[in-house]
Amino acid sequence: MDDHAHTPVYTVTLKLCWLAGELNGQSPADLTFWRYSGTTWFKPTSIEPTASGCATLAGVTELGQWTLGVPYRVYVPLLGQN
Repeated sequence: MDDHAHTPVYTVTLKLCWLAGELNGQSPADLTFWRYSGTTWFKPTSIEPTASGCATLAGVTELGQWTLGVPYRVYVPLLGQN
């Protein structure tokens, strides 16, 4: 067995910051972390929001493409039929 062929074990704290003009009218309190898995975006469950122009996510064990965003709602019109 190759001693170098193992998966590293790490836990990091991810901190993403923004400038006021980058929020595009969104409230910092509504921002959540999102990670791209290679096929889809998902939202982790533990989030530490801050009001200092940064957001922190502790306990990250997978690196990759991370971003901050606001979840959107999709409203589907319901059509009644008589």
